[in-house]
Amino acid sequence: MKTIELPISEIVIKDRKRKLDPEKVKELSESIAQLGMLHPIGVRPDKTLVFGYHRLAAANQLGWKTVPAVIVDTSELETELAEIDENLIRAELTILERAEHLARRKEIYETLHPEAKDKVLQALSTNRKLGYNAGATVAPAFTEDTAQKTGLTQRTIRRDIQIATRILPEVRDVLRNTELADSTRDLLRIARLEPELGHNVSTN
Repeated sequence: MKTIELPISEIVIKDRKRKLDPEKVKELSESIAQLGMLHPIGVRPDKTLVFGYHRLAAANQLGWKTVPAVIVDTSELETELAEIDENLIRAELTILERAEHLARRKEIYETLHPEAKDKVLQALSTNRKLGYNAGATVAPAFTEDTAQKTGLTQRTIRRDIQIATRILPEVRDVLRNTELADSTRDLLRIARLEPELGHNVSTN
């Protein structure tokens, strides 16, 4: 992709999955001031930000008028997927935040690639063994694709999906700003409770 210099004032920022972390912006500002912006931000053709939110904030804090950017021609779902992937790779997420990101990534990935759902892949595998559609190509399974993109193991991905999907949303909100949010053991223990017990989880 060709990198261009894009005026910061023209960049559109919509709702983001993660709020700006002032400490991270400060660290990036110091790094960018010394080394420059090593990785461009990504924007859609309409200049809506796709990835690089903290880098953009750091450049703005330094008083830059323009930033290096690449144009990413994607759909809304692909844009959200790109943001999730960058957060999974670059952001310092708690285990709970990472689990929620992965659960949403699974929803998006399997919407964009319905042929990659487990049951479909199993059926295709059976067909291939029987000699049908042997040459058909499909997207890799969610866990395989995510492991390749993020460096996480498939076991970790499956475990985190269990955390995000089995802990009720209201319980996750209670846990979010506690030490439990970054404890795999405790989150798995809560995820394995009966659903009705999940309502009664206390962080006291």
